[in-house]
Amino acid sequence: MVLSSIDLSKKQDRVVVVIPCYNEANEIYTVVRKCKYKVETVVVIDNNSTDTTRSEAEAAEAIVIKCKELGLGNAINTGISYCLDNYSDLSYIIVLDGDGQHKPSDLRFFLKLIDSSVADFITGTRFSSLYSGPPYRGFGIKFFTYVFNLFSSTRIDDCQCGFRAFNSKIAREVKLTSTGFDISIEQLVKIRKYGYSIAQVPIHCYYHRDFSRNSTLNPIIHGFQVFISLIKWRMWEIYTRGK
Repeated sequence: MVLSSIDLSKKQDRVVVVIPCYNEANEIYTVVRKCKYKVETVVVIDNNSTDTTRSEAEAAEAIVIKCKELGLGNAINTGISYCLDNYSDLSYIIVLDGDGQHKPSDLRFFLKLIDSSVADFITGTRFSSLYSGPPYRGFGIKFFTYVFNLFSSTRIDDCQCGFRAFNSKIAREVKLTSTGFDISIEQLVKIRKYGYSIAQVPIHCYYHRDFSRNSTLNPIIHGFQVFISLIKWRMWEIYTRGK
């Protein structure tokens, strides 16, 4: 695979970036503008924001779609449906956060693999020389990832990373039912179960000092919810094996 031959100065017009958002007015303009250096189309899913997220995203020249049902899962599914309904030549959807934690410049890692047709599904991993997050988050993510990988031959380095890309076949065929944060686990489990090819890329992840800007949930409550969803979907994967 010769990545150096790929021309990243040319914008990708068959790749759509989807950004689910809830009250991200402080960051969304900058995130969208930086994404548009690499891709033509950025779709922001406004998940009932009460601030100026919508107007900031529109000012940055994003397409803004309203998702009336609260929850990350609902927002991502809204974005997937919009892309499938409106882009007949869709190649890949890339999902990233709108709060500034994910660096849009890291899109280059995903676009290299997309151009090389390396995998159906590409996920970021924060566990590399690029990681600079708080230790307690790193411990939690590593623990959840360890549980995720138990009894499986296909291993993932970071099961909680929300910066990921998947092709239009996955968008059409992998039906996601989760309405909240557990959609990240559900998607990984189903992609692994159904045998889609998987690639991983190292990404940067910036954590705000003000924790409320990283997550609207208490970290203990959020961790408990992730653990429950992890057990739920891993058990589903195990018990439906061979079906």
